[in-house]
Amino acid sequence: VVGGEPRTLLNYAVPIRDEQEQVVGAVAVHVDITARKRAERELQALNEILEERVAQRTSELQASEARFRAIFEEAALGIALTDPQGRITQTNPALQAMLGYLPEELTGLTYDALFERHAAGEDGSQDAPAQEAALYGELLAGARQSYRLERSLRHRDGRPLRVRVMVSLIRDPAGVPRYAVRMLEDVTAQRETQAALLQAEKLAVTGRLAASFAHEIGNPLQSILSVLSVLRDGMAGQSEDLRLLQVAEEEIVRASNIVRQLRDLHRRSEPAERRPTDLRELLESSLLLTRQQAKSHEVAVHLEVAEDLPRVPLAADQMQQVFLNLILNGIEAMPGGGVLRVRAVRTPGHNGAADGVRLDFSDTGAGIAPEDLPRVFESFYSTKPSGLGLGLYVSHGIVQQHGGHITVESAPGQGTTFSVWLPLSAPGGDVEANDG
Repeated sequence: VVGGEPRTLLNYAVPIRDEQEQVVGAVAVHVDITARKRAERELQALNEILEERVAQRTSELQASEARFRAIFEEAALGIALTDPQGRITQTNPALQAMLGYLPEELTGLTYDALFERHAAGEDGSQDAPAQEAALYGELLAGARQSYRLERSLRHRDGRPLRVRVMVSLIRDPAGVPRYAVRMLEDVTAQRETQAALLQAEKLAVTGRLAASFAHEIGNPLQSILSVLSVLRDGMAGQSEDLRLLQVAEEEIVRASNIVRQLRDLHRRSEPAERRPTDLRELLESSLLLTRQQAKSHEVAVHLEVAEDLPRVPLAADQMQQVFLNLILNGIEAMPGGGVLRVRAVRTPGHNGAADGVRLDFSDTGAGIAPEDLPRVFESFYSTKPSGLGLGLYVSHGIVQQHGGHITVESAPGQGTTFSVWLPLSAPGGDVEANDG
């Protein structure tokens, strides 16, 4: 103790020996290490504090990561994490369910690959890829913090989806981009509802007028057609009068078809009883009814129906109207001849999607112009000089009433394919289809 303060000494002792190696004394050295010991104690205390802080920070990071993982896994929005070049590194369950793919099928794809199956022009957004590329370039350059836009893509089963895309970029402390967070919100139902409301308003008066017109005009047209048929049967040879009667009959038939479409326009929302239906029989019947048109247009028709196709709950007369519209559209798209392929296959459910049947009606015609493609299912829109523009609109409504969807893929010079997907269970969950 020096001055009342305890001191810590480090002692060294060396013996002193004489010529006979006998110890005659010693040299003792005492080093005061009080300050060093105090510093060691302070350092130990600091180490303990640091270890406690590291443990606390590690626990906080683990809790933060767990919260992030829970948010990522349970989020209602689809989320994809990509590297700065756009390659997907991780996806959450919501995105997997939205698109119908397993996580390992999405990991490694480029973000742009999600949109490659979308038909250009289907929703009027042919420039969407270029628009998003420009926005992402601004994001990388630091000119913006995030961006959002709407794009269209397809579910694994071919169903079209409309999504709202929201993208932000995560950077390291040096400002270098590490990864992008891309969130996709499915707004398909919202957009369809908005479109349906707009369409309903537009057609509210038109539908009532159409029904009245169809009732008042339909019967007289049939009477005129019957009279013309009787007159034609009474004529012989190939006279000019006979040819004129045939032209008149054809025009009356065309007018009757327009009246029928107007009547169907008014009735398209009426529920109809659905029964298990053999699609092969319904397709063969539809092709039989259109055989003469196919022959006159020199169109070869090929039907392919899978052997394992079950019966599907349908209002057969309504669905046959859809098939007739699509078959006749395909035939009329090939005035110089061609091939119409009709194919029906079963589509197994995947990642929450329902089992169903897909029917493709493919022609080898001139195709549909990109500017017309987004509007093919609109009412009163037609690219044909003599068309009323109701066939595809009515068909679209009938397919939707059956819980299905109808899509189109086309490009100028490459033909057109209309695809109809129908569920194996009736809307509402009652399973009516069977394999017998």
